[in-house]
Amino acid sequence: MSEILALLLVVLIAAMVVMVPVWFVAVSRYFSFLSANHPGLYRQMGEPSLFANNTPSNNTSFLRYVCGSDYIASGDDQLVSKSRFLKRFFYSYLVIFVAVIIGVAGVGNS
Repeated sequence: MSEILALLLVVLIAAMVVMVPVWFVAVSRYFSFLSANHPGLYRQMGEPSLFANNTPSNNTSFLRYVCGSDYIASGDDQLVSKSRFLKRFFYSYLVIFVAVIIGVAGVGNS
């Protein structure tokens, strides 16, 4: 049984490794989209970027917006679609991360 759990952990960790660059590309495109199409919202978030202006407050503002539902009121179908994708992606990564932590603890105790 522990071999199956170990194999599952390897698969989940591999998924996380693949998901990180996908997240960076998606977020970078999201920031570019906001900058070009919703400059007020982009300024309100603190004009975040992946590296240059990557502060905890900008990250919190961005995640609060994406994980919330305020984007639905924008009326911009593209913004809604991009925001929903990031929200689902973020929660999927979070679930995988928690599963890996629990799995590592489980393998370590067996």
